[in-house]
Amino acid sequence: MNSLPIVTIVGRPNVGKSTLFNRLVGKRAAVVHDIPGVTRDRNYAQSLWNGCSFLLVDTGGFIPLPEDRITAGVKRQIEIALAESDIVLFLVDLKSGLNPLDKEIGRIVRKNDQPTLLVVNKVDSIKSEESLSEFYTLGFDNLIPVSSLHGRNIGNLLDLIVSKFKPAVKYEELPCMKFAVVGRPNVGKSSFVNTILGEDRVLVDDRPGTTRDSIDTKATYRGKELLLIDTAGLRRKSKIKSSIEYYTILRSLKAIERCDIALILIDAEEGVTIQDQRIIALSEEKGKGMVLVVNKIDKVESKQETLEIVKRKLFFIDWIPVVLTSVTLKKGIFDVLDIAIGVYEEGFRRITKNELATFLKRLTAHHSPPVKGKRRLAIKRLVQTQVKPPVFSLFVNFPDLVTNNYLKYLKNSIRRTYLFTGVPFKIKICQFKKK
Repeated sequence: MNSLPIVTIVGRPNVGKSTLFNRLVGKRAAVVHDIPGVTRDRNYAQSLWNGCSFLLVDTGGFIPLPEDRITAGVKRQIEIALAESDIVLFLVDLKSGLNPLDKEIGRIVRKNDQPTLLVVNKVDSIKSEESLSEFYTLGFDNLIPVSSLHGRNIGNLLDLIVSKFKPAVKYEELPCMKFAVVGRPNVGKSSFVNTILGEDRVLVDDRPGTTRDSIDTKATYRGKELLLIDTAGLRRKSKIKSSIEYYTILRSLKAIERCDIALILIDAEEGVTIQDQRIIALSEEKGKGMVLVVNKIDKVESKQETLEIVKRKLFFIDWIPVVLTSVTLKKGIFDVLDIAIGVYEEGFRRITKNELATFLKRLTAHHSPPVKGKRRLAIKRLVQTQVKPPVFSLFVNFPDLVTNNYLKYLKNSIRRTYLFTGVPFKIKICQFKKK
């Protein structure tokens, strides 16, 4: 599967970046407020237009010469965003006019040399387009007037965005298991891949951001064909020494989209971070099998204590296998592959109708379905409708009576009975029709 193009919105504070983001995504995904600087962290979502999908990134207001630590952090995020982007939407504000800050941002964007669309916001009518001339002095060929608030010209902007996408690179569909090695910077991803391969096919360096692009490498293990996907880093050299983790999610997403199993590397010394949890949640959302790889175990005093801490931190996803490894000592590396192959095969498991009928009968006898007023939830049947990832359809009389607690009880019961180790699954609530 091809990785999605990245489209990033940049501009000075309070020009309407989050409003444009919400309009292009088609839902209220970003916080919108008229106080400058509301968006400090990055926000991203997938957008679809005329059959073309892309990742849209919202950023904080760009202040080239930051006045404090917060604005300095925003500036670093945006510089990383520019390095990651396929297309840049440089947003300016017609009503406030051309600002010296716009000119400085324009200079930085042009220096970045990415395809850029100059988007003039708050152009609410044809008559107001007469005031656009001053923005041409910013030196961009592509200028498009829009009103993010009212939706004016948004369709034309989307047409222009997708027209800039280069023809997608078609990855060869290989009859093999695809394992993506993902995680925060400097947890040992490339070293992990190199250890498996037994040769330096991937650049290894102990500084974050060494890997510039996703590197696919075929390997054979125990007679099985594997494709190892080493996660992409920044596309070009950057002087940014901090905040690189802001865009780890985007790089991980591109690798996770194409894989069957995500091998999520965690630093044993640092433990489970919020960023690690985001990558896990992202993999689960995409329906990918997972193995948690706690690397650098040689640098901690107690392996058992480290394992217990990780499991306590991630108690809510105890169905994901955890493997302790040391790339330095070459310990546990191939245990990861053995377990990952098992997770891959688990994703193809299909539970028969008869098995699920017996399971459901036992389940409802042990825990009666919810009742609300005079209405009682009746469960007709449970069937598995899909593999990789497994999807179950639960047919009931009143779908609104299926509470979150009962759904959680059902999911936990399926886990206890059928395991699906390392594999996320979904339950769809369907209404059965009375004859």
